[in-house]
Amino acid sequence: MKSKILALATTAVLACSAANAAIVSNGSFEEDPGVLGKNGNTFASMPGASGGASWDIWTGGLPGWTVTGGVGLELQTANTIPLTPYDGDYYLELDSDDNSAMEQVVTLASPGRYELSFAFSPRVDSPTTNAVNFGIGGLFFDTVNGPSAEYPLGAWSLVTYEFTVGAAGDYTLFFDATSISDSFGGFVDNVQISAVPVPAAGGLLMLALAGLGAAKRRKKA
Repeated sequence: MKSKILALATTAVLACSAANAAIVSNGSFEEDPGVLGKNGNTFASMPGASGGASWDIWTGGLPGWTVTGGVGLELQTANTIPLTPYDGDYYLELDSDDNSAMEQVVTLASPGRYELSFAFSPRVDSPTTNAVNFGIGGLFFDTVNGPSAEYPLGAWSLVTYEFTVGAAGDYTLFFDATSISDSFGGFVDNVQISAVPVPAAGGLLMLALAGLGAAKRRKKA
């Protein structure tokens, strides 16, 4: 009996761990592209610099992310606007010299509910230039824009979107600037996808742990 309860608890723990495994690669843009930016800055030098040395554009994309529109992907740091990154030392502006777009293939390993989340901040005080499209090909599409009460200027707001996956497989996650192409666009940071836990799984784990505790108490008695 004890071995069966322990196996049940182990299975539940592994299921929870799998649900929390990272799905998005380089979601906070903290991985060094290994080449100079368009303006000649190195990735590592930007967080300690100011002005034009605190940001740059990578025309060949970033680790995990492919450029699908515009001249490249622009990374900024705390001294650029200034705006403190939501996570780490870098964040992305989705309008470099022009409107930019990016994507990456993500593996959604099992059917069920998932959640996409990312931090968003508008660049300027006009909703005509900050809009960002986002989605997963074949599953959903949406747009975030600001400034507004929900997405104020000069601050990060967390965007969350739940969606259903009917079949496990590889899907294309994408982001693109969608308003005026004027080198001012919405900021994005800390992109994540996570499986939404099935409530029964938590109850199963609690039941298994409770049963294990009961078995131990019986043994002591």
